[in-house]
Amino acid sequence: EHENCGVPLVCSYNGPVASVALGVDEAGMSSDQLVIYPNPASTSVTIDLSVFTTSVTVDVYDVLGKKIMNFTGVKNDKFVVNRGNLKNGMYLVTVTAADGQRYSKRVVLE
Repeated sequence: EHENCGVPLVCSYNGPVASVALGVDEAGMSSDQLVIYPNPASTSVTIDLSVFTTSVTVDVYDVLGKKIMNFTGVKNDKFVVNRGNLKNGMYLVTVTAADGQRYSKRVVLE
């Protein structure tokens, strides 16, 4: 039974269970802690990269998963991504650290 609404829950999976941490590095950072502002945005977004000690790669993807922007070797504490000619809509900003860990956030452009 769901703890909030009381709806009965039934699970019929009887196979092995694996515990996997997604998007969390050794320091305990998760994608939830990636700060991108303002969101929604109109002309640009700023990504707070101060938690990273080495350069990172910043990628921007459209809703279909197509990479539309790529910035490598970013070392700034704050990195500004200008909208350019991107249309209104939702985008995924992904920051990849030197160790390969990826952190993603959705951004809305208005």
